[in-house]
Amino acid sequence: PADTFDIKVSNLTIWNDVAHPLFVGHFGDVDAPRTIRDVTFEKIDIVNFDEDDPMWDGAIAIYSGNGTVTKNVTFSDINVHRIEEGRLFNIVAGQTKLTIASAQANKLPGRGIEGLTLRNISFAGNGMPHNSIISGMQAGTEVKNVRIENLRIRGRRMKSVDEAGIDVGPWVSDLTIQ
Repeated sequence: PADTFDIKVSNLTIWNDVAHPLFVGHFGDVDAPRTIRDVTFEKIDIVNFDEDDPMWDGAIAIYSGNGTVTKNVTFSDINVHRIEEGRLFNIVAGQTKLTIASAQANKLPGRGIEGLTLRNISFAGNGMPHNSIISGMQAGTEVKNVRIENLRIRGRRMKSVDEAGIDVGPWVSDLTIQ
């Protein structure tokens, strides 16, 4: 077992039914915490997304658990056409009561998320999504340096997290939307 790095996923069309289309993290090694770094997703169309479990309900998601730290992840040129149930973003660092109760594989909080870019993300607005989430869950599991560039929902460019329907939780620093 070792760290995970230099991953690039591009030029895909995805149809998800009860799953998470673009997801980084969650599992790790509690005895030897790992780093996930330098991951890029680009030029991807998510045609349909349907997930009713709040732990996994992000079309674009990062979860830092089991001692992992996630660094330098970019999602670029992603088009989400329909969300039947779920969220556009679910970016969480830490360990929630949900994960303690339902995910036996997540035995330790993560060490955070650092350096996330969400660039040229478009959601057509079809469906009934929940608000997106970007949140650290406790001290030591922060989400740091998040850049959202050219987020479009229903064809409109979003200029604030409130306008975009993004709930920003505690332990989030240096988040910009432009």
